[in-house]
Amino acid sequence: MMDKISEYRAAFLVGDRQIAFSSIRIPDVGLNEVLIRIRHTNLCPTDLKKYYSLDEKSLLTLREKGGVILGHEASGTVEKVGKGVKDLEPGMRVALDPMLPCGSCEYCRQGDFPMCKKLRGVGVSAGSVQDSLDLLSKGIGGTFAEFVKVPAENV
Repeated sequence: MMDKISEYRAAFLVGDRQIAFSSIRIPDVGLNEVLIRIRHTNLCPTDLKKYYSLDEKSLLTLREKGGVILGHEASGTVEKVGKGVKDLEPGMRVALDPMLPCGSCEYCRQGDFPMCKKLRGVGVSAGSVQDSLDLLSKGIGGTFAEFVKVPAENV
């Protein structure tokens, strides 16, 4: 059961064509957040692009600051819900929308989220490697892992 474990395993992209498996702390779920236990995840061309052809800036960022967890096309079961989450409860089978728009740019204010000027995504699906490291520091990684935390609106 979830209460007895504090870490989960994940595959980290740590360099050009370099994956390292490591454990990471299971993140706390905050207001309007959901923790999903990954059951199925797909390998996407975006993941392959990151694996095979990182630009120099991304490689430098990974060398200096550590790896990122790829993967963003996934389904699983709700493991835990944060306060404010409605319509989701532990045990429910769900799919993930990996896009994380900023919510404040001109496009987001108009409801045109795919055009977000600061679009980020789960598992380096959008944004930079640095954006993904920032998300990971907040507990939002990728789906090449046992768990992923996301905003409830992305489930």
